[in-house]
Amino acid sequence: MQKILIALMMMVLVFLQGGCQMTPAKNNAPYHEIATTNAQVAKPIKSLKDDATANEIAKTYTQIAETMKSLKGDATANEIAKTYERIAGTIKDLNDDVTALEIAKVTYTQVAESVKALNDNATDKENDQVTYSQIVESVKALDDKATVQQIADMLTYLEAVYIAEQDRPKVENIETNLIGRLRAKIKREISILHNRALKASSYRGGYAIARDAGAVLALYPLSDAPAVINEAEELSFKQNEVMRRLELIRKQRYNHWAAGQAEEALKKLREKGKDGTEAGIAYLCVIEPSLLESSVASLYSYCVNEIMDKYKKDERANVTKKLTNPSTVRRSLEDF
Repeated sequence: MQKILIALMMMVLVFLQGGCQMTPAKNNAPYHEIATTNAQVAKPIKSLKDDATANEIAKTYTQIAETMKSLKGDATANEIAKTYERIAGTIKDLNDDVTALEIAKVTYTQVAESVKALNDNATDKENDQVTYSQIVESVKALDDKATVQQIADMLTYLEAVYIAEQDRPKVENIETNLIGRLRAKIKREISILHNRALKASSYRGGYAIARDAGAVLALYPLSDAPAVINEAEELSFKQNEVMRRLELIRKQRYNHWAAGQAEEALKKLREKGKDGTEAGIAYLCVIEPSLLESSVASLYSYCVNEIMDKYKKDERANVTKKLTNPSTVRRSLEDF
């Protein structure tokens, strides 16, 4: 067991020594090509049985090393291959009777994750270079109707592409203008969405609009400037306030509806007397008393007492049973 642990430590050290050689300056192979190769070499690993011996695993890594050598770019690709060869040599030091499959899998996973961390679609920066005139044309396409997402995407694009050193100052000016434009547009759009959310006919509709406002707010470009920080905090505060306001409006809608139900119940009692009690109970039984504000709760209690007065004392329990019948579906805040 001690020998296995020592071997594992050696393999991790070897990985760190070999894997750190993957730098764009020494590599002519695109990162996605390396990543694809790693996917291919995963197959020999998966083909190993759980009871594979150390030598079998070592031979597998030797095959992997040969595959890695086929990559373009002698410096980096061969360093990766040498890393696998060292791993194979380390595994061979183990006793053949020791199953080293799990150790091998862990080591391979470390190498694979390192490659996956690179941009799978990236090639040498020189191949991705964009000229200043191309950038200007792309920015011109963003007219006044451009959405905040389109402007944000353009800024992301400018950060990702390679720009010649002599064009960098001019591109930075373009980025500064786009950032200012994006902040102003976000501020206006959030204000519009907040107003729409508060005027929505239901909580569900208002919440969906407010959620869209939150997505827009997430695109706000931050900086260390105090004015920018203050504006971002103010927008965030308004977003939270709108969400709280929507919840309050929903409760107000519910209580307004419940007051209308109580009003109709009283009308039935006034018009039909005792014959109107069943209709009155039908209006009241769908109300959830725990959701009522104090004034509406008082009106609800008054209606119940009015109905109770139409019955003899020994019959009033029936009214309570009808109002609390568990088969009755009471309306909840979700409906408002």
